[in-house]
Amino acid sequence: MACRGPVRLVVAAALVAVAASAHAADGERPGGLYGAGQALPVVSSAVELHVAGPFVEGRVVQRFKNPFDRAIEAVYVFPLPDDAAVSAMSVRTGDRTIVARIEDRGAARRRYEAAVAAGTAGALLEEERGDVFTQAVTAIPAHGEVAIELRWDGEVGFHAHAWQLTVPLVVGPRAVPGRATGRPSAGTGAAPDTDRAPDASRVTPERGVGVPTTVALRIDGAGATGVEVLSHDAKVTTDGAGADIAIADVSSDRDLRVQWQIRGEPLAALTDADGFVAMLVPAPERAATAPRDWIVIADTAARLDGDSLVLVKRALRALAAQLGPRDRITILDGTGASQVARGGAAAARAWIDRVRASGASDLPAAIAVATAKAGPDVAVVLVSDGLVADDAAVLAAAGAARLSAIGVGPAPNHALLDGLAARTGGVARYLAVADESEPIARAIATAARPAIAIDWGGLAVDQVPAVLPAMAPGDAIVVIARATAPRAATVRAAGQALTLPAVWASSARPAADAVSSARLLGRRWARAKIEALVAAGGHADEIRALGLGFGLVTPVTALVAVGQDTVVRGGVATSVAVPVAQPAGMRWQFAFRDADVDGTIVDTKLVTPDLDATHAGTGTRKPTGGGSGGGRRPDEPRAPVAQPQPTDGREATGSGGDIGGADAGEDDAESEVRNAPPAPVATSGEADSYRAEASEVVSLSGSASQRWRGALSIGAGGLLTPEREVALAISARIEQRLTPRTAIGLETALLVAPTADHRVAVSVLATALRSLAHGGFALEFGLGAQLGADSGLGYAIAARVGRRVGLVLRWDGAVLSTEQGADHRAQVTGGVELGF
Repeated sequence: MACRGPVRLVVAAALVAVAASAHAADGERPGGLYGAGQALPVVSSAVELHVAGPFVEGRVVQRFKNPFDRAIEAVYVFPLPDDAAVSAMSVRTGDRTIVARIEDRGAARRRYEAAVAAGTAGALLEEERGDVFTQAVTAIPAHGEVAIELRWDGEVGFHAHAWQLTVPLVVGPRAVPGRATGRPSAGTGAAPDTDRAPDASRVTPERGVGVPTTVALRIDGAGATGVEVLSHDAKVTTDGAGADIAIADVSSDRDLRVQWQIRGEPLAALTDADGFVAMLVPAPERAATAPRDWIVIADTAARLDGDSLVLVKRALRALAAQLGPRDRITILDGTGASQVARGGAAAARAWIDRVRASGASDLPAAIAVATAKAGPDVAVVLVSDGLVADDAAVLAAAGAARLSAIGVGPAPNHALLDGLAARTGGVARYLAVADESEPIARAIATAARPAIAIDWGGLAVDQVPAVLPAMAPGDAIVVIARATAPRAATVRAAGQALTLPAVWASSARPAADAVSSARLLGRRWARAKIEALVAAGGHADEIRALGLGFGLVTPVTALVAVGQDTVVRGGVATSVAVPVAQPAGMRWQFAFRDADVDGTIVDTKLVTPDLDATHAGTGTRKPTGGGSGGGRRPDEPRAPVAQPQPTDGREATGSGGDIGGADAGEDDAESEVRNAPPAPVATSGEADSYRAEASEVVSLSGSASQRWRGALSIGAGGLLTPEREVALAISARIEQRLTPRTAIGLETALLVAPTADHRVAVSVLATALRSLAHGGFALEFGLGAQLGADSGLGYAIAARVGRRVGLVLRWDGAVLSTEQGADHRAQVTGGVELGF
């Protein structure tokens, strides 16, 4: 029986929906413009590291290449160690070198914006978090190249009797809680600014193929032994004076991690003629008594699906193994709303075996719940990658309770997790696929604040850290002090006596391009003071004074370099954002799905750069205004310099003001541990349990798999005929994601009406799918051929709710060729769908 009436209406509605979806996808493009629809990558990044004693000095050269026919601005969000003191920047363009100077952040932005408007070469470096920086470079000539050189220094950790150096190479995707403010974004990131993360657009860079990086590391020390690169394939060469390490990372998708030992006394004392002294203070060898009760926050949000979830489970098992027969553990989920396990080790292991990554986390709420429950004999431990954008709220939620952290994954948020531990008197440790979890859990259980008082021998000093932090046996901490009047003295700490000379020696002079005369020890002291002030929500004026006085980039100071020669008349109108890699082992689904914590928006944009493009395309998002790298159309001039620029929520350009506060499910299968060097030989039962867990996971390695998804559905309904015959539909679909919310694919459906004559048909359809809202609601339209007793043009319209397991309501129709001429048949079915 024909039912031609609704055909035109249904087909027209489907076409309108698909067209609207495509338009909406265009409108969602985040700030930053594109060449031929793609973001501009950094050609290369070269890192040189020199380790001497407990300090590392770094030199980074970032090369930006412009493949377009017009001058551009490029904006790159990149990481450095969370204690990095950035003290110099220079710009090389053509045969000219421009040396940066340190300025108040607001003043630096205005000077940089003036350079953009004038079309002169320039660069601006700003700190977004302790380990996240934004590099903006303007007036890169058409088909030209600009090199930015940065200099920084940091400290090498000393844990479990070994030196450990971690250098992050990629800013991981951050979950962004809250609701979009609706105001122009302050940066070029994939996520908009929200009420809970007012600078989210400045810490959520686009995802793409990543930035190729080479690293040359020199470790000075005649007693260097046991040098291991835990994160990368590397060439290691040792000699009588130390070791050299060479690494090439084609995408920069994980932290660089190196470990070694030094025979003999690693550090006696270092002095500087400027009045600074550094010494290494070891932890007591006697372990602290493990707490009787634990409250563990297990972050199992969707973003951890993959290798990070495997590591969360390993960490939880290792913590459970530290429990005695009378000890108790309470495990909270990442929202703090549910108590998922309570009891002894057996209860914890039972929950760990069942846990899956799904939904979103709300770390401030979870920490608030945990610390409210904690007493003096209760240890609170957060197990998470820390990849959230509301860092300040997380720190504020910790309150006065002692909180330790185990960071998991290839690129965790070190600044947040280290900051939590330092602020509350806990410790932070990190677990990657090559690490054993048992020593990390033991360090968390045995760490304590050492009862060590440093006797400076009568010297009047300003010491950092002012109070020694919690340490586990085998750890050590670098203490730096500024003496009012340097002189000979005997310093005593932890049973050691160190003699300081009457005339303090000077460390190496600062580099020629440094913006202040401060030497290494002075920069390290100032950076530690700044970190303490930021963690305490300190006054912006104090931080600004330290940044300007010691030539350091801080939340309220920035490095800015501006040339004199005009590169492009009329100013630079095209801005592009540099895409960065997805961290290794992170499940591809996270790049294409939204989580929801009162309207959470997740960093989802994935781009594939095309350096062969020769012309700049037109961005489709409304301009987002100033700030370095704010999104603008190529044909639209930048905001006049006199206009106020959007801030990131932390900048304070006036004479006062505090910083801090606002400044700052789906797949059950776990990801196979991929892209990692061979794990070291494990001991005890952990190796077997980990191998068993890894053998159950699904491998989705390879770039092709990161865009594909399959689905199988079955449903029942009826034919749209007067007789209302019962109908069944079984379909299989494979689709490729084009944007976070759109996909195309191919579907085959078996359509059966057991009580109707000749009603067994197979349709083969090309499909287009559009996600319309959070929660997995999507609309699909398909068009193709229907084969059976009658053949013709088939189409399908389906509404779907859910992701891995969901509900589907579908309309299958066909315009058939029969002996009586053209006919239309249709059936409606509802059922369930399984995605994979």
